[in-house]
Formats: sequence, structure tokens, C-alpha cells
Amino acid sequence: MQAEYLVGREAELELATEILRQEGAGAVLLLADPGIGKTAMAAGIAARLAGEMVVMRIHGSPALSAVPYGVLAPYLLDLPVEQATSPVAILREFWSQFEKRRGNAGARLLLVVDDAHDLDEGSTQILAELVTAGWARLVATSRPRPGLPPALLQLWYDGLAERLELHPPGQGISVRAGGEDPWRHGHGQHGGCPAHSVRRQPLAPAFPAGRCPGGGQPGPAQRRVVPDPRPDRQGRRTGGGSPQQGPEDQ
Repeated sequence: MQAEYLVGREAELELATEILRQEGAGAVLLLADPGIGKTAMAAGIAARLAGEMVVMRIHGSPALSAVPYGVLAPYLLDLPVEQATSPVAILREFWSQFEKRRGNAGARLLLVVDDAHDLDEGSTQILAELVTAGWARLVATSRPRPGLPPALLQLWYDGLAERLELHPPGQGISVRAGGEDPWRHGHGQHGGCPAHSVRRQPLAPAFPAGRCPGGGQPGPAQRRVVPDPRPDRQGRRTGGGSPQQGPEDQ
């Protein structure tokens, strides 16, 4: 995913990068119909943050949507075959690949996921756990239909992600900080922002950190319990590790 020249998206880029730099933020979820420019937006965000974070790119694919952990395969080449179905082993190997790229820089991990609507369930869960535990930031693109995978959508419900719904350049952006998902049925309201707080934002200035665009306070982040991937630990841990710590050293 190469950075492309974007026309009329400066405000959106500024908002997305500011969200990902904030402490307590976890993810930016970009939703748009085909051709609007969500892939170019994700590449632009990655380019802006490449000097601050280690970028690892993942591409959803219809051909791999039924293959468990298929999209993570480029980062699992050293994983023993007998551990290929172990979520804990996959999480540890993925993190070790990040550590190799990070070196001694102490940088944060930025996951850039294109076409997240085509991810398999296993890969989605691994990515969501990395964000939930505070070990990574995430930028994910998706079409409104079929929509975000449940594990990524849950990040938004839990207050760990901001959803930016892209429109054609010059028509603003919709920011969703909680409430009912218009593309998924059967969900009630979540968090502290009602559905009517969704509105098209002029993006100048961006809304204050930690507040809903409509002025309300978002609900508290409910971090899921993440299994400790270290072989010598039998218990479970809650998320919230420091940016410099990960599955190998917490």
C-alpha cells in the first residue's frame, strides 16, 4: 500500500493522525464506498506516522477470508507448522516480527489493514487483541457493506476506536463515537454518545480529545481480558500495557 497524493483530504488526514497520537486511542476505522479513497487515506496516514511508529501492513482478501490467519502469513514464516492453529503462538510470532522491525527504537506498532471486511475471524481477533491490550494502534478500511468484522466493530463499541465515514472530497466527514451502527442490525446504543450525535464534521477545528462530536462524553473503554501468550503464565491479564511492552515481556 503506497502513499498516494490526496486531494481535498488534508483535514481528514490531520484528524486521523491526531487521534492515533493520543494516549488512550486505539484505532481509526475508515468506512467508505468503493472509489471514495479509503485505501489512499490509510496509506497517507501511514506515511505521516512512519517516522513515529513501525508500520505493518495487512491486506484483506476474498480469497483468504475462509483461511484462518491467512492474511497474517507474511509475518508467520518462522512459526512451526504444529503451532499454525494456536492463537497464542501466532500472537507471539507476530509480535516477534514487530520487535525485529522496531529494533531498539522503542517505537509503537501501527497496523494498517486494507479491506478489513475481507478478514478471516482468527486474524481479526489477533488484531483486535493487540489494540485492546494497548500494544498497537490500528488503521482499518472497510466498505459499509458487508461492514466491519465484529471484533473490530467491538473496539468502537468499547470506546477504543473512532469511526470516520468518508464522503467525496469537499463534503466533510462523519465521525461516529458511539451509538447504533447504521450498517449492522440488532445492536442497541453503546457507550455514552447517542446515535443522533453522528453528524458531518467540517473538521476545522477537530473535536477535543475524549469527547463525542455532539458534545457528550463517550462511554468508558471496556478492555477485554486478553490471554497471556507467554508459555510460563497460566492466568489471564487485562489490557493496558505500555507502548514499549508487548506479549513477550508483559
